[in-house]
Amino acid sequence: MFRGTVASVQEFEVTPSDTEVNPGNAVTLRCKVRNRRGECVWLKNGYALGRIPDKYDFEREPQDGDCSVQIRKTTLEEDDGSWQCQVTRASLQDAPLNSNEVKLVVRGTVASVQEFEVTPSDTEVNPGNAVTLRCKVRNRRGECVWLKNGYALGRIPDKYDFEREPQDGDCSVQIRKTTLEEDDGSWQCQVTRASLQDAPLNSNEVKLVVREQPHPPRLEEGTNPLPPGGHFKTKAGDPRRFQCVSRKGNPPASLRWYLDSQDVSHLANQTNQTDVEKRGTWQALSVFDYTFVKADNRRELKCVAYHGAYEEGPGTGGPGHRDVAVTLDVMYPPEIKYEGNPREEVEEGASLTLSCVSDANPPANIVWRKSGQSSIYDISHSIHFSSIQRTDSGVYSCSAKNDFGDSPEIQVTVNVKFRPKIIRVEPPSTATFNVGEVMALNCVAEGNPVPKISWLQQSGRDPNIWNIRGRNATLVIANASYSHQGVYRCEASNTIRNQPYRVQSQEIRIDIRGPPEVLTESSKTRDVVTANKEEDATITVVFCSDPKPIEAIWGWGSYKLKTGNSLGRFVAEPLLADEELEDCYESRLVIQRVESDDFRKFTLFVDNGKGKASYSVALEVKEPLSMTLVIGITVGGILFIIVFLTIFVYLVRSEKMCFKRTKPNKNKLQHVDDYKVPWETT
Repeated sequence: MFRGTVASVQEFEVTPSDTEVNPGNAVTLRCKVRNRRGECVWLKNGYALGRIPDKYDFEREPQDGDCSVQIRKTTLEEDDGSWQCQVTRASLQDAPLNSNEVKLVVRGTVASVQEFEVTPSDTEVNPGNAVTLRCKVRNRRGECVWLKNGYALGRIPDKYDFEREPQDGDCSVQIRKTTLEEDDGSWQCQVTRASLQDAPLNSNEVKLVVREQPHPPRLEEGTNPLPPGGHFKTKAGDPRRFQCVSRKGNPPASLRWYLDSQDVSHLANQTNQTDVEKRGTWQALSVFDYTFVKADNRRELKCVAYHGAYEEGPGTGGPGHRDVAVTLDVMYPPEIKYEGNPREEVEEGASLTLSCVSDANPPANIVWRKSGQSSIYDISHSIHFSSIQRTDSGVYSCSAKNDFGDSPEIQVTVNVKFRPKIIRVEPPSTATFNVGEVMALNCVAEGNPVPKISWLQQSGRDPNIWNIRGRNATLVIANASYSHQGVYRCEASNTIRNQPYRVQSQEIRIDIRGPPEVLTESSKTRDVVTANKEEDATITVVFCSDPKPIEAIWGWGSYKLKTGNSLGRFVAEPLLADEELEDCYESRLVIQRVESDDFRKFTLFVDNGKGKASYSVALEVKEPLSMTLVIGITVGGILFIIVFLTIFVYLVRSEKMCFKRTKPNKNKLQHVDDYKVPWETT
């Protein structure tokens, strides 16, 4: 199976080590886990240990992965022995972690015995340099001995230097002028028995590695070597196996894999074996299985060999390294995306560019199609309209194709906006309707967005004032009247990119014919007229008539008076054409020196040959106040004021009003003579 990108695994970052402690003291056994998902468990002498307050303290599920245990009040009986840190499996796919068993020694009070205080450890050294393997013994009584590859070593001047019986117990050996052939191998520090009761001491065998600089690494794909700095061609989704080889090094080089700067070594497996061509050296082999994706195109695949014998890079502070790399050429089918905002409003006559960008290797061809057309519209990454027209509206689609596949189509809707235009109005210029008839005006307009239609009627004879009669394409008036007569216009409006546009049709003149009709909504036509007695009163009625009225008569009681005539105090003025409304007239009846008997209704009768109309207006007469009543009210007011003032003066003089005079307080007043001023005498 070829590895892909895997989840990080849990692994030890810090493991416990052998530790000694005096009884009664506290001690911490360190254990830290990277990417911990399981639970922390401690074993003592093979038995799981629980958390005991004031004794054993550790976290089961530490967030930072620190599984360390603190042991308080140590005793020989309870705590001395073998300890081990474990981490349980978090899932069936995980493996449990087990550290090496370590010794916790709780010192007793028995007679001192010789024991190791410091033991040697694995060490590396560059050839020709000196190195010291540390070994120190507490309570030493025997002799110090060093073994190399199982053979005791003598002290050789300028080569191996150590003391047989050091007073301070320091048995360390210094090795000078190290070479791979003489010094590389297993080393062990021993202390002989000083008596039959003593036991000899043997440290663990440690490795002294005299470094040998390995050859630079090389890359292989299968059995094919890859030239350094070259290109490697592959297809996205195809699994590949690479090998990185580093030869003739001691110790073996540490091989790591990188994609650009990303460390992907966890997907590789390194094995080391002795190099048959040079004794004492190693061949390191790392196998890297990977399935490339399109994101890996143009990335650098690099194998880096780290080794202590290489020169350190400037400022790295770590082992030097050598590397070998190739540039990846990953082939993949195209993916396509639209550039820009396909839903942006575009106005007719403006320029527009539709662009699609393809991501493909090798580069792909971009094909444009338009809905409703079977042929290809264009082969280019973009199509440009220098002056777009409404006929260019539609759904455009782009797709890309190369040798490895086709992309899905991306559709772009182009909706060309254009200003409103009135195609026609019906009736085209003039029309005549009868009173009470259904009146219909129709307006046909185009535009994008679809224009809003309004019907406007000129207010009277003023060409600057227009009233809205309707907001639909067809204006329908079910019962035509003279108020609907006049000049009309159709107005179409829309908004493009927050800019309003409007256009109006030519004027349509509507003529209303029929019987006379009184304009009750006119401010001059009133149901009731009020006048003071002995004053003149004027009754006005406004009406419309087309054709012109044949006869207009005022009537009241048994009297009738044609307009343009008079009868005693009654004058029927000639008809006056209305200044604002066409085919409308104003009829006035003037009643001079109104009398009480004029309190009645006066009716106007109009006839124009197509019908008749009448309208009644009530005259209310107000009687004036008599002089006697006026004089009486005036005298009464004067008498009231005199009486009020008389009462007020009386109350003030008798001190019976709310104002009260205050008498002087004799206790608070003193005569000036009562004050005596002390004078000093000398």
